[in-house]
Amino acid sequence: MNSKKVIKSSVAVILSAMVMASAGAMVTANVAEMANVNVSAASYVTETTGPMKITSFTASNNYAYYRVGQAIKFNMTVENAVLYPNSLYYYSYSEASIVIKDENGNVVYDKLDLRDTPMPKKDTWTPTAAGKYTATLTVRDWNSNKWDPNVTYQDQVATATITLNVIDSRIKYFGTSLYENYKGNTVQFSSIEENVGMHYGFYSSYVITIKKGDKVVATLDDRYARPEELRWTATAAGYYTATLKIKDFYGFDVPEATTSFVVLDPRITSFKVSLPSPVVNKEATFTSTRADARMHYGMYSKYEITIKKDGKVVTTLSDQYARDIKWTPTQTGTYTATLNIKDFYGYQLPTKTITFKVVNALSATPNFTKKTITLGQSATAKLTAKNGAGSNKYAFYYKKSTATKWTTLHGYNTTNTATVKPTAKGTYTVRMKVKDANGTVVTKDATLTVK
Repeated sequence: MNSKKVIKSSVAVILSAMVMASAGAMVTANVAEMANVNVSAASYVTETTGPMKITSFTASNNYAYYRVGQAIKFNMTVENAVLYPNSLYYYSYSEASIVIKDENGNVVYDKLDLRDTPMPKKDTWTPTAAGKYTATLTVRDWNSNKWDPNVTYQDQVATATITLNVIDSRIKYFGTSLYENYKGNTVQFSSIEENVGMHYGFYSSYVITIKKGDKVVATLDDRYARPEELRWTATAAGYYTATLKIKDFYGFDVPEATTSFVVLDPRITSFKVSLPSPVVNKEATFTSTRADARMHYGMYSKYEITIKKDGKVVTTLSDQYARDIKWTPTQTGTYTATLNIKDFYGYQLPTKTITFKVVNALSATPNFTKKTITLGQSATAKLTAKNGAGSNKYAFYYKKSTATKWTTLHGYNTTNTATVKPTAKGTYTVRMKVKDANGTVVTKDATLTVK
């Protein structure tokens, strides 16, 4: 007949390190006593220890609430159980397991194995969803393990149930007041938490880590999570991420949250008027380009051009949509135009100023030294320009009146005269052109007769 070593206890057996401490003397004595004794199955079952019962069954710290993602550890105390000695330090029930069900009766975990004491194979469960759960402990001692079919066993079984309330501690929202922020301005962070334990308004830690790429550029730490402490000033443009990590007052790590935002370097990259020198009574257009300036449906809160002459404001032009702005000057002189932009959120961009001259329109008068010459002679054509922008340049051409092709006397240069010497009798057209810095061209034609 098979034989096994057994240990019987009439005191509590606790599934934790407390077993060896609280019952250590008794266990050691019994092991010593049984060290050289073989107990038959028949004699094993005839010896009884009294009814087995579960005297306590608890979850870690007996919290009123546990959190999704938090490992829950179970403990039990059992009296009058017969255990099987696997070794000098480990003993086994035939069954000690926990089945966990949700509030609808669905099994969500089956089974936690607590047979071995003092170190169970698995005595923790981590919930993945909020809700109300029941955990039922079933214990059978070794007398219930029917290892010998030739004898009748006493079935010692006990159960106990506890309720577990699981809540979802989480960060519902984490972000910045604006997705697009400006270099040199304050970035404001805010968050909304749910079911996160605080004590007198503070956590055990509340940390925001800011990165640009893979590099950490700043860390904000405030247990009270006060808005004034969750601000950061960006010194460089770029794309950033911020990660919020919270450890509640009871030491539980809330699942982290990450947000992203952009830091812009707002500026006016160009501002100009359509003509180098606008002309009196002729419409001029101001244009600009901007970088990183925030708009809303293509609109700024302010887009304004202030035009001055001799330090005095002549006019102010505005258009929130930053479309090309047109202006017609009425007097010559030196002017300044200053572009002032506020983005849609009211941020003032650095202004940009240009200086330009307003001139009268370009005009020209043609002249010949001789309007009629004899074949073989030459004549000088001259074009006298007036007003216009900047330095003028001239070009001269001629052709026989019946011809279609022009002969170039000289292209655009600063010389305002040209010599004509036709090779045949007839009537000729001399074309004289002047072009100013605005690109304005004035053309004059004159007739030369060759006899």
